Amino acid sequence: PILKSFFFFLSCCLYLFNFIVKCGVAFMSEIELCYRQQIKFDFILFIKRLQQEVSTRWNSSYYMLQNLLEQKRALGAYAADYELATMFTANQWGLIENMLSLLQPFEELTKEISLSSASTADVIPSVMALQRFLGKAVASDHGVKTAKSTLMEAVMRRFSEIEKEPLYTLAIILDPRTDCIQKS
Repeated sequence: PILKSFFFFLSCCLYLFNFIVKCGVAFMSEIELCYRQQIKFDFILFIKRLQQEVSTRWNSSYYMLQNLLEQKRALGAYAADYELATMFTANQWGLIENMLSLLQPFEELTKEISLSSASTADVIPSVMALQRFLGKAVASDHGVKTAKSTLMEAVMRRFSEIEKEPLYTLAIILDPRTDCIQKS
């Protein structure tokens, strides 16, 4: 019974990260609308299709923005050639870059926790690292401060009791990579 709940919490942790980030990026509807209008064409720089968002996976939004930024030149050339009225402004491109910087630690953490070699002992340190990252003011916060504070509030609310969870604490104590138990 303990092992079943142990693995359940690990899966739940990934669900919580997904939920937290989806709440944090909810304000991006203006960029998504413009993006959806842009993906209607097939002109691409590296013979690559623009990735679309999948509503059930937050990191699809991350990959969509990353892909969009990679195709910035191709999108600009296409918009100029076909005289499109809807193209991203310099401010929107900056917002995309800043949003990617904000979401990058969540993407890294999601990948690490999803690995088959992932350890439950990594969850508490990872959450604490996220809290430190979100609590630090940096230049790339311009335009994404609301999203950053929403993410911080969600992390604090969803993981406020994580240090009191005995299964996570036990995992840290038993993890051979940590020095929790003094050796004689």
